Amino acid sequence: MIQSQVSREVRLELANKIMLIKARKDLSFAQIVEGTGLSEAFVTAALLGQHPLPADVAQMVGKKLDLSADD
Repeated sequence: MIQSQVSREVRLELANKIMLIKARKDLSFAQIVEGTGLSEAFVTAALLGQHPLPADVAQMVGKKLDLSADD
């Protein structure tokens, strides 16, 4: 996952993938954030590629979005 913090393209590709999945599943950011204990703004910014999520939250959000461990 280190390369996603360095490469803008990787972060943008993942953000695009997340937005597509979010739309397909008809999820709001509030629904994705639910249960994380973090603010909607913080998690949304992370999902848009601005910064990483804590590992436990990344796993929780990843499950909601059906992302692979590599994502």
